Amino acid sequence: MRRMNGEHEHTNAHAHNIKSRGDDTTADQPWKIDPTLAFNDSYVILTSKVYLFPKLALLWLPMFILTLPYAALAHTYGSCLPVPTDHVRRGVGFHASLLVARILFIPAFVLGAVSLAIDSFFNYLFGGLFFLLFVRDLKQYRASQKVIAPYRGGAMIVFLDIFVASIGQALRNGTAEHAWSFTTIFMVTPWLKFYLNANPFIYPLDERFIQQISTSLKDIGVDTVHERAREIICRTRQDGRLAKRLDLWRFCPHYPYPPPGRRWANGLQAANIVTFVTHVAHAVAEARGVSEKDQWILSNCTERPVWRVMLWYNYPYHFFTGWVEASITNGEPSQTD
Repeated sequence: MRRMNGEHEHTNAHAHNIKSRGDDTTADQPWKIDPTLAFNDSYVILTSKVYLFPKLALLWLPMFILTLPYAALAHTYGSCLPVPTDHVRRGVGFHASLLVARILFIPAFVLGAVSLAIDSFFNYLFGGLFFLLFVRDLKQYRASQKVIAPYRGGAMIVFLDIFVASIGQALRNGTAEHAWSFTTIFMVTPWLKFYLNANPFIYPLDERFIQQISTSLKDIGVDTVHERAREIICRTRQDGRLAKRLDLWRFCPHYPYPPPGRRWANGLQAANIVTFVTHVAHAVAEARGVSEKDQWILSNCTERPVWRVMLWYNYPYHFFTGWVEASITNGEPSQTD
């Protein structure tokens, strides 16, 4: 399971426990407002401004400049692919370009690692020190760590996958925009994740599951929806007209198909001026005779699985932590219309 899907037994066991509760997965869990956390929110916002603004003023432009050559290479390589390209062939030319991409990416990676280290220091300074001096609630801290635990230990980010995903995103958004969004990954996302969204020092963390269901697509048909969705999200090079339309979308992920031997690959979610790194298992992918139709699904309203997107806690480059199923659903029982 770990080799093919890049997942863990303890994560899947946690999902099994959730499903055993019999929750209606077509209805959002209620949002709990805790007015006692108002001071925590104000503190987090204030300290984030005190820290982030000077860091961005110092590091944003250098990171953007260092990322441009990598984004330009991804765009150039993608422009040489035939239209359409679903699977990027990983031959000699690809691996030569991949080697150059690794070299070009080294300066940005080093600066990104420095930024992440600084983030971690101030996270523990503002969060940990604040917790030790003022909160001193070990019970809350341990409970929050327990909530995070099922999503620890995800597969490492694979640069080969990121380069393939970058080819597709650069073709959709252009060199400068892709470099800009990659800069945001390094400079902002880890702070959003570990300090604002999943901070066990300051917040009593909990899980909340929500459902995003569109209006009915019965007039199109499940097979057509399935094919078109994968063409939009998984196809690396689109025809020019569709690529321009996708560039207008406020949110459009690119989940390239995985290489032989595994059912998962890293993908990228482009959202305005920021891009997030994801771990995606593809329902249509097959490895060792196993496909998604043989796998377990958390949602009880899935008509046909398409992708499972794991947002691992140890991925600093996505601001959420959790389990995501992007599927064609029948909406039963609460959103059948």
